[in-house]
Amino acid sequence: MSSAKTNLPPANSLRAAISPTARKALVSFWGNEEIINKPEIIAELGADNVARINRIGNKSLFKIAEFLNSQGYINSLHDWLAKEK
Repeated sequence: MSSAKTNLPPANSLRAAISPTARKALVSFWGNEEIINKPEIIAELGADNVARINRIGNKSLFKIAEFLNSQGYINSLHDWLAKEK
């Protein structure tokens, strides 16, 4: 007997941490699902570059930063979100 829970993403995944709209925007920008499965790519892009992606607003950017920080991809949520000069 199959369960609906078998199709849910793991709670500690980027897929679960962000909205479907933000996920679609990231996948559309990158061209495939690799960006969702490898959050280190997003960490390397930096907040300024991620913020330039269409349909990624401040709330989505903050959720992404929270996830990256909680999983150790970035050292500081606030430093990653700080605008580059």
